[in-house]
Amino acid sequence: PFGRYKVSVFQLGSLIVHSILDVVHAAVISAAVFHKADRLLRITGSNFLANFAAKLGGDPCSLTWFTSSTAVECLLPRRTHSLTSWLEVSNDGEEYTRFDKVMMTGESAFLGGLTPSEGSARGGQLVSLFGFGFDASR
Repeated sequence: PFGRYKVSVFQLGSLIVHSILDVVHAAVISAAVFHKADRLLRITGSNFLANFAAKLGGDPCSLTWFTSSTAVECLLPRRTHSLTSWLEVSNDGEEYTRFDKVMMTGESAFLGGLTPSEGSARGGQLVSLFGFGFDASR
């Protein structure tokens, strides 16, 4: 059947041994729901294996829970970069399937104002921004 096979080939004396170790099917993501309060991401789809891995924006989920071959959950990493990211899931930690939708995992920033309202065209003046939802790491 279609899938990714791990094959072992070795020589034992004059005998060459071939064996299929395991079949790895690609995980298929059909939906993902993010719960902001607990940073929990619920992913539905098919072909999930118990040792699946998930990552968002390249950052691995810190904890994962296998519910069934059609549903898994993961605790998202604390975000230090963009609020929109690609979700990826893997059954073997090597080949990742990317969800075809970008995930929004936070609230957008709101700019309420800035001071001073005028300055030199050559720059060099400190500007203060006021609002909420800013990324503290930037």
